[in-house]
Amino acid sequence: MEAASKTLFIPLYSKAYVSSRGLILHDPKAEEIWEQEQIHLDRKARSRMIAYYSAMRVAVFDRWVQRKLLQHPDALVVQIGCGMDTRQSRIGRAATNWIDVDLPAVTEQRKRYFSESDQYTMMAADAATTEWVDDLPDAHTVIVILEAVFMYIPRTEFERLGIALAKKFEHVEMVLDTYSEGLVKMSNRYAAHPVRQLGATLENGMSNPEVLGERIGIPFRRIIEMVPPKLVKQLPFLDRLAFTTLFTLNFSKRLYRMYEFSK
Repeated sequence: MEAASKTLFIPLYSKAYVSSRGLILHDPKAEEIWEQEQIHLDRKARSRMIAYYSAMRVAVFDRWVQRKLLQHPDALVVQIGCGMDTRQSRIGRAATNWIDVDLPAVTEQRKRYFSESDQYTMMAADAATTEWVDDLPDAHTVIVILEAVFMYIPRTEFERLGIALAKKFEHVEMVLDTYSEGLVKMSNRYAAHPVRQLGATLENGMSNPEVLGERIGIPFRRIIEMVPPKLVKQLPFLDRLAFTTLFTLNFSKRLYRMYEFSK
């Protein structure tokens, strides 16, 4: 499995950790997969604070998808770089057509735990390419999910992907999360960063989403709050104090953000 793909185990652990403690997410499938895979992660990657933060991000993505499906019930949903995520079942709202996309090695691994149906399929493809976009089914509206993916795709390749999606679909709703450009540079120099310890390198950050939206033809719409107070309140008291200091201050929020694009 490629180094960037191995990072999927960090959010998998996070979802399993909080779900097993009745916090933030209910994801028994993540608990099952984590137990079965028996992956070793460095202590930093298994930090409670990282687990809480990652799980909150997941919950915010879930809610965003739920709202978009309420607005566009017949939309095609494409989750790019899905890893071992269980969003399609976790959100509790079936899409007419949901496709989880990831590299061939990850897709083969997913098939051990997930079954395809008329509404749900898996596609083996590289998000840094565009050929596979032509193989997506036709639809008026596509909901595109890129959770913890953007930072691993070089900017030029991502722009080509965005342009391809904008060309194929009349209406695109897209959400992604990423570090700031400055934090990407800092993280790549920090050998103890959990991503670096898995052998991966961050390729892309974002400080000006308006420019990206103009270049790909899917305009930037808004920044989405990644640490909602109602989720922070679920944490144990002492953990909540530490988490608030680490992740809820304006400086921290500027380092890692979630962006919505739409056309």
